[in-house]
Amino acid sequence: MKKSRSTTAKCAPMQFIKEHARLIVIVTLAVIIVAVGTTVGLILHGRSVAIDGVKYEYSDSLGGYVASAKSTDIRSARILAEVEGKPVLALADEAFKGCAQLKGVDLPSSLIRVGKSAFASCDKLKYEEKDGALYLGNSENPYLLLVSYTDRSGEHGIVLPEGLQIIAPHAFRESKYLTAVTFPASLKIISDEAFIDAISILRIELYSGTEYVGSGAFAGCTALEAAVLPDTVTEIGASAFAACERLRAVELPSQISEIKEKTFLFCSSLVAIDLPKNLTAIGDSAFSGCWQAFATDFEIPDTVRTIGNGAFSKCAAISQVVLPDSVVSLGEQVFSGCTELNIARLGSGIDEIPASAFYECTKLRAVYMSSNLKTVGAAAFMYCSALMACDVPEGVTSIGAGAFAGCSSLADVSLPDSLQTIGMDAFTDLSASAYTVEDGAYYLGNAKNPYVALIKFTDDQASYFAPHPDTKCLGTFVFAGFINLEQIDLPDGIKEIPEFAFANCRALKSVSFASDIVAIGNSAFMGTSALKSIVIPDTVEYMGKFVFDSTSGITEVLC
Repeated sequence: MKKSRSTTAKCAPMQFIKEHARLIVIVTLAVIIVAVGTTVGLILHGRSVAIDGVKYEYSDSLGGYVASAKSTDIRSARILAEVEGKPVLALADEAFKGCAQLKGVDLPSSLIRVGKSAFASCDKLKYEEKDGALYLGNSENPYLLLVSYTDRSGEHGIVLPEGLQIIAPHAFRESKYLTAVTFPASLKIISDEAFIDAISILRIELYSGTEYVGSGAFAGCTALEAAVLPDTVTEIGASAFAACERLRAVELPSQISEIKEKTFLFCSSLVAIDLPKNLTAIGDSAFSGCWQAFATDFEIPDTVRTIGNGAFSKCAAISQVVLPDSVVSLGEQVFSGCTELNIARLGSGIDEIPASAFYECTKLRAVYMSSNLKTVGAAAFMYCSALMACDVPEGVTSIGAGAFAGCSSLADVSLPDSLQTIGMDAFTDLSASAYTVEDGAYYLGNAKNPYVALIKFTDDQASYFAPHPDTKCLGTFVFAGFINLEQIDLPDGIKEIPEFAFANCRALKSVSFASDIVAIGNSAFMGTSALKSIVIPDTVEYMGKFVFDSTSGITEVLC
């Protein structure tokens, strides 16, 4: 005998929390530890040693020690090159900040990182001064670290001395009259935001031996036109050249494996740039707003695995995208606003086209999807008004809300029999010729089965309706508001009832569906006041919120 079942869905998130409480506590503690133990972008192990007023904390990620003052009372500091057989590689953020009595510092040549404000408010500290720049080092090399640049006179250039290994964070920040910098062959590290908003620098040329260009290192250098980076550079930080609006050419080092987030954000004049052959990842918004870049010979290397959110958004000059099979992950809005893009080919590694991936690619005419594709995300091709045909491959189970909305030229759509869910307004504004129309119902499908998806229903006088027996899925809101509809018989191929499917069908008295249906969406039967009872198979794995909201007439839900 069938038993009554509550209309309230189980609170899955709470159940998950109860079942995984111990894991959640462990993860939370790990996050807290990481947050507390981070300095200069490094994860500290917690092993620390204090020697002669200097504290050394070991960093697993760096593979060496990070130094800072043990207390602000320190008067002189000799930073060791090695502690317990491990090198000292970095000065922490604010390492000696506020050490008002500090007069002298001796730095080892082993340093490869210097944190922000490492010597801020050290008013008595003695520097080596040369051409308006302040340096710290040791007896053999007084120019090891350039701490700050103080010349704010008229337009001029500077030749940095040999021996310089590190330019500290913010060293040349807002040096608005500095037009040229000659870098020495000894330079290894340009720290985070070292030249940020140095708005008059015209060209950057680094020599072999430079290894690191920090996050935001040249961000906001609005006069910068060219940057030459040697192959010895192995890492370029996030936003390194962001908002360099006159930058036209960049030679990227061959050893770079990742272009980080916002590296070239809003470099609107960038034309000449080639992606390194060893590249594996392109970060969020890496080239977003590079209007003129990649106009010809745009090639993503076959070593790339991930491309982040908005990585090439608003790269208006791109005309063709070919994703190699190596790419397994695309971010949202990855090619959105690429208004000259006309062809996109997705490699076999792509199983999801993310939300807004090709949003407003208004000249996109053809898309060749991966044979392994499973999901087309919300607004993926929204407002691709030139798109004329789309063949969604077998294996795709979900098409998100607004995925093809505004594709007004789309007249040839092929949907697979594997399709289970279609989001709201997924196909709004399609050409009428794209549909198979029968008994007031508009279907999309394929050559063998044109009835795969029931997208919309228009017979507002119908009291009874049964979709075609070969229908596999329903569109969101498909029968919502049809106040004369009393009975619906769904075919066995439909496994999910989408959200709002029968909302406000006030006359609906009977609904039959497959015995192995698996999901019922949010508010699916909301406002079906004439519905007295409904049988829900025990195969249902998901029931959304407010499924039977405002159904005062319903007396039992059977399973």
